[in-house]
Amino acid sequence: MRGVYDGQPGRKTTRPSAELLLGVMKTISVSVVEVNGRRHALLSPLTEVQKRLLELWDLPPDLYDNLVCGFPLSPMNLSEP
Repeated sequence: MRGVYDGQPGRKTTRPSAELLLGVMKTISVSVVEVNGRRHALLSPLTEVQKRLLELWDLPPDLYDNLVCGFPLSPMNLSEP
């Protein structure tokens, strides 16, 4: 597998460590913005390596898209009780 070494995209490994694999996934981000009283969740696009890992882990390719679609849209109460 290529693309699991940060800063070394061409370096290959046949047995990446869990640390390397999790490092690939840590670049996924979700941003929540509010516009005109409506909350929107924005997901960073998955890289080809991230898509391949989801496939190898037998997880659906739209796993993160579904997460954002199911994001709660009710108003948040950020004040202390």
